[in-house]
Amino acid sequence: MMVFLFLLLLAMLLPGCGSQEPADPILIVAGDSSFSFTDLAPRFRQYGRDSAIIVSTAQTIANRELILADARARGLDTLPEVERRIYERRRERLQYAYLLFKLNQVAASDDTVRSFYDQLGTVVVYHTLTLEDSAAAESLCELLSVSGVEEFERAARSSSCIYQDRIDAGRVGPIDVLMLNEMDREPLAGLEPGETAEPFSTALGWRLVRLDSLYESPPPPFEEAEEAIRAGLTARLQEIYKRSVDDSLRAARNLAIGEGVPELIAEHARSAEGDEMFSPFEPEVAASPAYTFDGGMRSIEWLTQNIRDLPPMAPGFPDDPEWVRGYCGILGLYDIMMLEAEARGFDTLPDMRDRLASATGGVLLDAYYETVIGPRSVATEEDLREFFEANSDMLIVPEMRSARVVVAYDDEQKDMLAGLLERGEDPFDTGYGLGVLGGYTVPGDSTLIRPVPETHCPGGISEVLFSLEDTLQVVACTLSTGALVAVRLVDVLPEHPASFEEARADIEPIVRRNCENEFLADLVDSLSRAYPYEVNVEALSRFWAGAEADSTDAEDGPEPGR
Repeated sequence: MMVFLFLLLLAMLLPGCGSQEPADPILIVAGDSSFSFTDLAPRFRQYGRDSAIIVSTAQTIANRELILADARARGLDTLPEVERRIYERRRERLQYAYLLFKLNQVAASDDTVRSFYDQLGTVVVYHTLTLEDSAAAESLCELLSVSGVEEFERAARSSSCIYQDRIDAGRVGPIDVLMLNEMDREPLAGLEPGETAEPFSTALGWRLVRLDSLYESPPPPFEEAEEAIRAGLTARLQEIYKRSVDDSLRAARNLAIGEGVPELIAEHARSAEGDEMFSPFEPEVAASPAYTFDGGMRSIEWLTQNIRDLPPMAPGFPDDPEWVRGYCGILGLYDIMMLEAEARGFDTLPDMRDRLASATGGVLLDAYYETVIGPRSVATEEDLREFFEANSDMLIVPEMRSARVVVAYDDEQKDMLAGLLERGEDPFDTGYGLGVLGGYTVPGDSTLIRPVPETHCPGGISEVLFSLEDTLQVVACTLSTGALVAVRLVDVLPEHPASFEEARADIEPIVRRNCENEFLADLVDSLSRAYPYEVNVEALSRFWAGAEADSTDAEDGPEPGR
């Protein structure tokens, strides 16, 4: 689908309907859309006298509009799921515009910046880690409270659910106490060096902080620090202001979560089977409001679809009613922000209008691909074999190697691995508890990585693995993250011409693209006869032959089409 969009969207949609005055001729007519000279000038001026790219881009825009016109004629824009996606894309852009509008009203004054600078000079170094489970956090806190910083670092590397903690061993600083992030400031305030605060709840889990040192250090000159201080203070003020805006918007629009809705959604999440996130809702339940606000509501179906679309690493899960309740408050606020943006006419501003049209048009193109283009441009077995036979000389399977690999992440594991290697013992015995490269291993054998070419070898070990010749030799190397890795060559599969089955995975997307391109060419040709369609090349020539070109090019600029 991304290939399809790339072929169609060489140029971003610039919705038209410009002036019909003679000085502003219509350059493109496609379906029910038209684009004037004024509409296209901001885009085409950058191409100077390059007539080829100007005409090609104009045709791409026209072809896109033809397909959008046909999509609307087929009623794809009225499909419930398409309507939902269009709403979400529109909401995302308008809510962000509204938030920027409000936050841009806040800035740190010169006096505030100077006053803040005058208070600098106390520096802190501390460690932190975050666990998802509160009981585990309490237990670990008891252990770390009587341990040294090395134990805290080991726990951060091995147990924290924050990726950066695993990389940095949870270390933060040196940093001035006034520059601390808000969630760590208060827990650290009551600690003496060497003490660990009780776990406290955050959006990502239960957080532990350990104060290492606190000392005085003069700040850099004001002129050097001013910009960073202003940016930090403004961000802090904006966050405080944002919370007040959030609360006031919810209150002003009477955001209300339906009674029992979080519990109902959590129950359906718990009873889901297989890869489904939720078990099915009855139609009347799915259509009922998850929450309401003055001017709108969001149904349970739209809420659960939105949750399904969240990134896999998003914190929380919908089997927790309290998480669902909190998410309703967040998403409801975003819906309200969209209404506020519309009330202020943000959606009518030229730049925003273009962004909205591009985003919603993209949703419609995806639906058109799924229902029209994809099913009609399938690569057959005959197509695949014909391509394979025509290109077999270029289809080569590169040398591939398999190996045994273990990884030592913290100092304790590194000492263990180094000792095993020094004594000539087998480090690949899983009883030692060393780390493995999970994404590359053979099922049932956690230290054996499957055969891979050098270009797909796990980062940091490719040079070592592909230089080994002896399957009995064990070599250690250090990754960019600081982890220590032990590698032993297991097998070498030499480079050889690919068989049809070996080449299938590589040639299928190429042949499918070829089929799509052929179908698209025929489709556009057909649609150009079914709908109004014109690319006014004569009028477009003003960009490379007239005053417009002269205003952007040097006198000895390139010839048209070059």
